[in-house]
Amino acid sequence: MDIVSLKATIASFMDFAEYFSLPDYLILTSGFLVLLLLLLLFVALRSYFIVAFVVFLVGLILFFLSPLVYQVLMTNVIRKVEITLKFNQKMYYDDSYFVEGSLVNKGIIKFRGCVISVNFVPKGIKKLQALRYEIKPIYKHLQVYENPLNVDEKLDFKILIPSPNPEVLYSLNTRGSCY
Repeated sequence: MDIVSLKATIASFMDFAEYFSLPDYLILTSGFLVLLLLLLLFVALRSYFIVAFVVFLVGLILFFLSPLVYQVLMTNVIRKVEITLKFNQKMYYDDSYFVEGSLVNKGIIKFRGCVISVNFVPKGIKKLQALRYEIKPIYKHLQVYENPLNVDEKLDFKILIPSPNPEVLYSLNTRGSCY
Protein backbone atom coordinates (compact mmCIF):
# COMPACT_ATOMS: atom_id res chain seq x y z
CA MET A 1 0.00 0.00 0.00
CA ASP A 2 1.56 3.25 -1.09
CA ILE A 3 1.20 6.63 0.59
CA VAL A 4 -1.29 7.99 -1.98
CA SER A 5 -3.79 5.17 -1.44
CA LEU A 6 -3.33 5.48 2.34
CA LYS A 7 -4.14 9.19 2.15
CA ALA A 8 -7.19 8.47 -0.01
CA THR A 9 -8.41 5.87 2.49
CA ILE A 10 -7.96 8.26 5.42
CA ALA A 11 -9.71 11.04 3.48
CA SER A 12 -12.70 8.78 2.79
CA PHE A 13 -12.97 7.99 6.51
CA MET A 14 -12.81 11.71 7.32
CA ASP A 15 -15.70 12.40 4.92
CA PHE A 16 -17.70 9.66 6.63
CA ALA A 17 -16.76 10.81 10.16
CA GLU A 18 -18.02 14.38 9.71
CA TYR A 19 -21.63 13.12 9.73
CA PHE A 20 -21.31 11.98 13.36
CA SER A 21 -22.06 14.22 16.31
CA LEU A 22 -20.87 13.94 19.92
CA PRO A 23 -23.64 11.53 21.05
CA ASP A 24 -22.84 9.31 18.06
CA TYR A 25 -19.20 9.12 19.08
CA LEU A 26 -20.07 8.48 22.73
CA ILE A 27 -22.39 5.58 21.93
CA LEU A 28 -19.99 4.03 19.41
CA THR A 29 -17.03 4.39 21.79
CA SER A 30 -18.88 2.92 24.76
CA GLY A 31 -20.02 -0.02 22.62
CA PHE A 32 -16.46 -0.60 21.46
CA LEU A 33 -15.19 -0.48 25.05
CA VAL A 34 -17.80 -3.03 26.19
CA LEU A 35 -16.76 -5.38 23.38
CA LEU A 36 -13.09 -4.89 24.24
CA LEU A 37 -13.82 -5.58 27.91
CA LEU A 38 -15.65 -8.79 27.03
CA LEU A 39 -12.77 -9.90 24.81
CA LEU A 40 -10.25 -9.27 27.58
CA LEU A 41 -12.48 -11.08 30.06
CA PHE A 42 -12.66 -14.02 27.65
CA VAL A 43 -8.86 -14.15 27.48
CA ALA A 44 -8.53 -13.84 31.26
CA LEU A 45 -11.04 -16.62 31.94
CA ARG A 46 -9.92 -19.06 29.26
CA SER A 47 -8.98 -21.66 31.90
CA TYR A 48 -12.66 -21.76 32.94
CA PHE A 49 -14.09 -23.04 29.68
CA ILE A 50 -17.81 -22.65 30.38
CA VAL A 51 -17.51 -19.11 31.79
CA ALA A 52 -15.19 -18.07 28.97
CA PHE A 53 -17.56 -19.54 26.39
CA VAL A 54 -20.53 -17.67 27.86
CA VAL A 55 -18.56 -14.39 27.91
CA PHE A 56 -17.45 -14.97 24.32
CA LEU A 57 -21.01 -15.77 23.25
CA VAL A 58 -22.37 -12.61 24.92
CA GLY A 59 -19.66 -10.54 23.22
CA LEU A 60 -20.46 -12.09 19.85
CA ILE A 61 -24.19 -11.43 20.27
CA LEU A 62 -23.52 -7.83 21.31
CA PHE A 63 -21.22 -7.38 18.33
CA PHE A 64 -23.92 -8.40 15.86
CA LEU A 65 -26.72 -6.54 17.67
CA SER A 66 -24.76 -3.31 18.19
CA PRO A 67 -25.99 -1.58 14.97
CA LEU A 68 -29.59 -2.31 15.96
CA VAL A 69 -29.03 -1.10 19.54
CA TYR A 70 -27.30 2.03 18.21
CA GLN A 71 -30.20 2.76 15.84
CA VAL A 72 -32.82 2.24 18.54
CA LEU A 73 -30.96 4.48 21.00
CA MET A 74 -30.52 7.26 18.47
CA THR A 75 -34.08 7.27 17.08
CA ASN A 76 -36.03 6.59 20.29
CA VAL A 77 -34.01 8.37 22.98
CA ILE A 78 -31.32 10.79 21.82
CA ARG A 79 -32.76 12.05 18.51
CA LYS A 80 -36.44 11.41 19.05
CA VAL A 81 -38.67 13.44 16.75
CA GLU A 82 -42.46 13.70 16.79
CA ILE A 83 -44.06 14.59 13.47
CA THR A 84 -47.68 15.74 13.18
CA LEU A 85 -49.20 16.07 9.72
CA LYS A 86 -52.16 18.38 9.07
CA PHE A 87 -52.35 17.81 5.31
CA ASN A 88 -50.52 15.07 3.43
CA GLN A 89 -52.15 14.43 0.05
CA LYS A 90 -52.84 15.62 -3.46
CA MET A 91 -54.38 19.05 -3.85
CA TYR A 92 -57.98 19.07 -5.03
CA TYR A 93 -57.74 21.24 -8.15
CA ASP A 94 -54.10 20.75 -9.09
CA ASP A 95 -51.66 17.93 -9.87
CA SER A 96 -49.38 19.01 -7.03
CA TYR A 97 -49.07 17.40 -3.64
CA PHE A 98 -49.08 19.44 -0.45
CA VAL A 99 -47.59 18.47 2.90
CA GLU A 100 -48.19 20.60 5.98
CA GLY A 101 -47.28 19.72 9.53
CA SER A 102 -45.01 20.27 12.47
CA LEU A 103 -41.92 18.61 13.86
CA VAL A 104 -41.21 18.60 17.62
CA ASN A 105 -37.82 17.80 19.17
CA LYS A 106 -38.56 15.17 21.84
CA GLY A 107 -34.93 14.07 22.16
CA ILE A 108 -32.32 15.05 24.72
CA ILE A 109 -30.02 17.12 22.47
CA LYS A 110 -30.35 20.29 20.42
CA PHE A 111 -30.63 19.74 16.66
CA ARG A 112 -28.77 21.77 14.06
CA GLY A 113 -31.35 21.12 11.37
CA CYS A 114 -34.04 18.76 10.14
CA VAL A 115 -34.87 16.85 6.97
CA ILE A 116 -38.41 16.05 5.84
CA SER A 117 -38.56 13.20 3.32
CA VAL A 118 -41.68 12.49 1.29
CA ASN A 119 -41.87 9.15 -0.53
CA PHE A 120 -44.39 8.69 -3.33
CA VAL A 121 -46.07 5.25 -3.34
CA PRO A 122 -48.67 4.43 -6.02
CA LYS A 123 -52.19 3.86 -4.68
CA GLY A 124 -53.95 0.53 -5.17
CA ILE A 125 -50.93 -1.78 -5.15
CA LYS A 126 -50.34 -5.02 -3.28
CA LYS A 127 -48.65 -5.11 0.11
CA LEU A 128 -45.46 -6.69 -1.23
CA GLN A 129 -45.11 -4.01 -3.88
CA ALA A 130 -45.83 -1.33 -1.27
CA LEU A 131 -42.96 -2.71 0.80
CA ARG A 132 -40.75 -2.53 -2.28
CA TYR A 133 -41.67 1.11 -2.79
CA GLU A 134 -40.95 1.81 0.89
CA ILE A 135 -37.38 0.66 0.34
CA LYS A 136 -36.92 2.20 -3.11
CA PRO A 137 -39.62 4.78 -3.84
CA ILE A 138 -40.56 5.91 -7.34
CA TYR A 139 -39.95 9.50 -6.36
CA LYS A 140 -38.53 10.94 -3.17
CA HIS A 141 -38.61 14.61 -2.21
CA LEU A 142 -36.24 15.89 0.48
CA GLN A 143 -36.72 19.24 2.17
CA VAL A 144 -33.87 20.44 4.41
CA TYR A 145 -34.40 22.99 7.18
CA GLU A 146 -31.16 24.44 8.51
CA ASN A 147 -32.59 26.26 11.53
CA PRO A 148 -31.62 24.90 14.99
CA LEU A 149 -34.26 23.16 17.07
CA ASN A 150 -33.97 23.13 20.87
CA VAL A 151 -35.48 20.45 23.10
CA ASP A 152 -39.32 20.59 23.03
CA GLU A 153 -39.21 23.25 20.32
CA LYS A 154 -41.55 23.04 17.32
CA LEU A 155 -40.81 23.53 13.62
CA ASP A 156 -43.78 24.15 11.30
CA PHE A 157 -43.33 23.25 7.65
CA LYS A 158 -45.22 23.50 4.37
CA ILE A 159 -44.03 21.70 1.25
CA LEU A 160 -45.52 21.93 -2.24
CA ILE A 161 -44.34 19.11 -4.53
CA PRO A 162 -45.18 18.83 -8.24
CA SER A 163 -46.56 15.43 -9.24
CA PRO A 164 -43.92 13.13 -10.78
CA ASN A 165 -46.58 11.57 -13.04
CA PRO A 166 -49.99 13.31 -13.26
CA GLU A 167 -51.76 10.15 -14.54
CA VAL A 168 -50.94 8.14 -11.40
CA LEU A 169 -52.39 8.76 -7.93
CA TYR A 170 -49.87 8.47 -5.11
CA SER A 171 -50.10 8.10 -1.39
CA LEU A 172 -47.44 10.02 0.49
CA ASN A 173 -45.21 8.53 3.15
CA THR A 174 -43.77 11.49 5.06
CA ARG A 175 -41.01 11.16 7.64
CA GLY A 176 -38.94 13.60 9.60
CA SER A 177 -35.47 13.27 11.05
CA CYS A 178 -33.07 15.73 12.59
CA TYR A 179 -29.32 16.01 12.96
